[in-house]
Amino acid sequence: MRYFKIWLRLLHNSFATTTANRLNGATYFLGKLMRYGMFVALIIALFSSGSDFAGYSKYQIFLFFATYNLLDILTQAFFRGIYVLPVDVNKGNFDFTLLRPISPLFFTLTRQPDIIDYFTLPPILLCIVYVIAHLAPFPLPIDFLSYFFFICVGMVVGFGIHVLAASIILVTIESDAFIWVYRW
Repeated sequence: MRYFKIWLRLLHNSFATTTANRLNGATYFLGKLMRYGMFVALIIALFSSGSDFAGYSKYQIFLFFATYNLLDILTQAFFRGIYVLPVDVNKGNFDFTLLRPISPLFFTLTRQPDIIDYFTLPPILLCIVYVIAHLAPFPLPIDFLSYFFFICVGMVVGFGIHVLAASIILVTIESDAFIWVYRW
């Protein structure tokens, strides 16, 4: 519960930082919406000449892209603080993180939650619900459980990659590009 309260405070600080300059926040949000629009345009382009792609239906491909975006949003919403770690290590500010009475890993990963991602989460969830409603045949309850399980597995993998990136950054100092390999 203590870490949840700390995370809420970090989320509040991130919201204040993001909304301090409304133009930056609005353009960042617009950029995210444009990115999702490009995904939709890609799927429409893939299916403009046929009803399936490599044996997958339009809704199956759309579910794949929506799930990818959901995992991307969730990992970025929770673990975005990793991008500041190389700067802190290079400037010597990571020592102050080690002195805090909380887990340095927790603080390093969660200190900059991406508040814009929380605003883009509902459209992605609605998209997933829409796509699942149009899947043929309709998924069984065990399919929903396995989907949720694999979402959790995806979050654990994303967490593991961020922890690996943090450890590489701490050891080599100059390898902050490792996390960008994950982002691409």
